[in-house]
Amino acid sequence: AYARMIDMGIEPYLAADAIIGVMAQRLVRRLCPHCRTPYAPQPGSLPPDFGEPLPRVLWNPAGCRECRGSGYLGRVAIFELVPSSSSIRDACVHQANLAELHRTAARLGYRPLRFDGWQKVREGITSIDEVLRVAGHGLEGSAGESPGVPTPVMNALDANRFGSETSSESSTG
Repeated sequence: AYARMIDMGIEPYLAADAIIGVMAQRLVRRLCPHCRTPYAPQPGSLPPDFGEPLPRVLWNPAGCRECRGSGYLGRVAIFELVPSSSSIRDACVHQANLAELHRTAARLGYRPLRFDGWQKVREGITSIDEVLRVAGHGLEGSAGESPGVPTPVMNALDANRFGSETSSESSTG
C-alpha cells in the first residue's frame, strides 16, 4: 500500500499518514462437518511454524454426499493485519526494506496469514493441506525474524517494491 502510493507520486510522509492499516485475506475451504475424519498428529509431521503444544486431534477431509466427495463444504477467511503505528510509519517514510518492516511489525504483534490458518486448523475448521495450499509452503518467519516467504501484507508495506501485486490487500484512510 505504501509503495503503491509513493509510486503514484504521493510523498512518503503523506502516504504514511494516510494509511491506518494494511490487511490481507485469503479464503480456505471449510472441512465438511458431515464427513471430516479425526487423526492424531505425530511429532515432526506438522509444519515447523505450526506451534506448540501439539493438538491431540486434527481433522482431514474425507468426502460424502453432502460435500459431493470433496471433503470441504464452504469457505472461511484467514487474515493478517498490520495496523499503522508510529514505528511502521517511520520505517515506511525512511523506505525500510522488507526484513526491517517485518521485524518492526512482529514487535507490534503482527502474525502472518499462516498463523490465523493454523488457529483454524486447531479449531477443526480447515485442514493443514488447505492452509499450505492457500498460504504457501515456505516458512514466513517467527516474531523478530526475517521472513523466508514474504506475506501479502509485508509485500504491500515494502516501500522498496514498486511492481504490481495481486493479493487481497486493502487500505483505509
